[in-house]
Amino acid sequence: MFRTILFDVDGVILSEERYFDASALTVWELLYSPHYLGLEGPFTPAPEEGKIRQVRREVFAQDEVLNLMKSRGINANWDMVYLAFGYQLILFLQEAKKHRPQEVEELLRRPITRESLATMRSWQIPFSPRYREFVVDVSKGSAEKQGLFADLNRILKERVGVEAVPFARNTPLWDIGQEAFQEWYLGEEKYTETTGRRPLQRGKRGFLYDEIPLVPVEQLLELLRELKEASIQLGIGTGRPHVETFEPLGALGVMEFFRPEHVMTAGDVLEVERRFPERAPLAKPQPFTYLKAL
Repeated sequence: MFRTILFDVDGVILSEERYFDASALTVWELLYSPHYLGLEGPFTPAPEEGKIRQVRREVFAQDEVLNLMKSRGINANWDMVYLAFGYQLILFLQEAKKHRPQEVEELLRRPITRESLATMRSWQIPFSPRYREFVVDVSKGSAEKQGLFADLNRILKERVGVEAVPFARNTPLWDIGQEAFQEWYLGEEKYTETTGRRPLQRGKRGFLYDEIPLVPVEQLLELLRELKEASIQLGIGTGRPHVETFEPLGALGVMEFFRPEHVMTAGDVLEVERRFPERAPLAKPQPFTYLKAL
C-alpha cells in the first residue's frame, strides 16, 4: 500500500490554459515590443481577452506548435517560450543575411543577449513571423526534451547557412524569455514584490489570481482531506516557480494539506542548477524535482 502521493499542479490541480496564454503573449512581446526585437506591428501590455485568444491562436498555430512541444517532452513554459521565439529569430536572421551577411555571421559568434536583440532591431529588416513553420522544421528531426534546444542550431545551419551554437538551455536569451514570461504571469505589482525590481514592461495585469481549478474547489479539498486522514503524505513536484505555486493554491485553501519541505518548484531547481551548472538541465521531465520533493 502506498503511503505517499506526489502531485503536479498544471493539468492536475489547476488548468494549464492561463500558462499557455502567458507563453504565447511572451513570444508576441519578444517579437513586437520595442524592448526586444521590435518588429513593426501592434503591441500592448494589457490586451483584452479577445486579443489574448487571437495571439494564442497565431503564436501556437492553433496549438499545433504547443502540441508538438508537449509530444516531444517539453513541459516548462519558459522552455516553450525559448523554443518558439528562438525559431522565429532564425527565420528573421535568414532574411537579415540577405541584406547584412557579415553582420549576421558576426552576431552569431556570441550568445544572443539584449544587446544582440537591439542590434537586430536597428537593422529594420522587414519580417513577418511564420509560426507554423516551427512544426515543419522540428518534425524533420527526432530531438526530444532538452535536445530541442540544440536542434535549433541544426535548423540555424539549414536556414541561415551559419555553423554556430547560440541556442542552449543556459543562455542569456533563455533568461530574457523567462523574465518576460514572469512579468505576464505575475503582473507588475507581484513581479516587483517577488524580484525586488521593476518589470521592463509596465502595465501588465498578471494571471496569478485568474487561475482555473480542474474540479470544483470543494471536491478538491474533500479529496485532500480524505487522503490526509488516511495518513498519506502529500507532496508537490511542479515546474512552476514558488510564488506561482503557493499563491494560487493558498488562495484556494489547498496548501494547508502540504508541508513546505515536500513542495518542489522551478525556483528550487534553478537554484541547484546555478550551484551545479554541469548538472543542468535538472527541470522536468528530469527526475530531480520528484526525487527532491519525495
